Amino acid sequence: MDYVLGVDLGTTFTAAAVCEPGGVPAMLALGADGYAVPSVLFLREDGTFLAGEAAELRSSADPVRVARYFKRRLGDDIPIQLSGTPFAPQVLATRLLEWVVGRATERVGSRPSTVVLTYPANWGPYRREILQQAATMAGVSRTLLISEPEAAAIHYVQSERIEPGRMLGVYDLGGGTFDAVVMRRTATGFEVVGQPSGVERLGGVDFDDAIRSFVLDAADLTDIEQTDEAVTAAYALNAGCIDAKRVLSEDTVADVRVVFPGVSTTVRINRAEFESRIRARLQETLAAFEGAMQSAGISEDQLDRILLVGGSSRIPLVGALLAQRFGRPLAVDTDPKNTVALGAALYGTSAAAPEVTTSPETPPMAARPQTQQAETPSPSTDVTPPIRPTSRPLPSTAVPSTAVPSTAVPSTELATARLRHAESAAPVVPTEASELLGVQAESGHRVRISQPVTPPPEMPDPATSSSSTESVGVDPKLVLAVVALILVVAAVVVALLLSG
Repeated sequence: MDYVLGVDLGTTFTAAAVCEPGGVPAMLALGADGYAVPSVLFLREDGTFLAGEAAELRSSADPVRVARYFKRRLGDDIPIQLSGTPFAPQVLATRLLEWVVGRATERVGSRPSTVVLTYPANWGPYRREILQQAATMAGVSRTLLISEPEAAAIHYVQSERIEPGRMLGVYDLGGGTFDAVVMRRTATGFEVVGQPSGVERLGGVDFDDAIRSFVLDAADLTDIEQTDEAVTAAYALNAGCIDAKRVLSEDTVADVRVVFPGVSTTVRINRAEFESRIRARLQETLAAFEGAMQSAGISEDQLDRILLVGGSSRIPLVGALLAQRFGRPLAVDTDPKNTVALGAALYGTSAAAPEVTTSPETPPMAARPQTQQAETPSPSTDVTPPIRPTSRPLPSTAVPSTAVPSTAVPSTELATARLRHAESAAPVVPTEASELLGVQAESGHRVRISQPVTPPPEMPDPATSSSSTESVGVDPKLVLAVVALILVVAAVVVALLLSG
């Protein structure tokens, strides 16, 4: 069977769709209960990998063997350490892509003739080349690349009529990146107008961090030691914060269960508190979207509508801010996790005459200088749990070199050279005990930070605020100290008056 496989290798979730030439794209069930699966890998003791749901299930039991969010690190010189074994981020992307292609081959009965991979619109040529090489190492014979907003627009136009010449703005807020692009409807498809814009490291994982920061402050976990039980509890807390973020898109309050050795409580966060912690980051997306419009040379009233793509675009504050700033109708796809994969598969069937082209008046996106963060992500090699919990990494047993098959790190010149350079240049540095509760979600390794990743919260509206009793309040000891000081001053004043 001749078919195209469209793959949305996302930061947090991976989805895939298949499409026969001239046919209608259909989602490929990667998971047992759904189409999309977590973009997670688990390194087994024999050197092979589990992927998706199976890897997620194993993650809490042995977190030093888990890799996640590695898409953010594609092109990084520093390897990700999994139980003492270094892996280049592109090698991990290769393993996940191999698994997706294998699942498609199993479900369809043959390998795809073409694989279409999607990427963030603000990726430069360097990172796109890294993605292309990952596909080559995965054994894909023919690969096409398309940006995520373009793929979403291709799928959207299938079900919604847009007249030729109309402008469509795409607001794509996913798990790890934000993209904005303006597209013009043509007689045969779409063309990109101006230059795409975006925010490289902004997405759902950062909003998870905002909730986790609130919960950790409210539950006062600063004295937690990093034991095996604490690490397991940290991953459970991380999952609870992700669930709370989803709940807050439908309800005004969410409860997060916190269970650590010696600590068992529930922290309630309401939508107003959550929005106050992410509002500044969302303002960055509005500025990027405005930059895409300026590059296209259009004003707000020239946009026919704004298409919302990505799971994090469902946060209610996103729609409210977009409506307030731009005043244009918002178009919402029925399934934000699937629309990019479906558009990619459809694009692959028309690759001989691509429907998405670069506008003649706009040159192709130029390569970014490698000094910019978008093209050279910040290095890190620590493997710590996804909480602010605090100590040096747990001791782990390195996988013997004989246990890792030769396919664990493909012997391509680029991957091998970069990996050897990283191993010699960046040894793992143990963290201090006070830093366990001070990390930011980046990948299977975590990046320590010295300042909060979110701005101080605004005062919530009394009508909507409903924090639980576990939330941080006024310290009783401080109140007593102030009262005692007032009494001492009063006594001194009275004594002076009487002696006078």
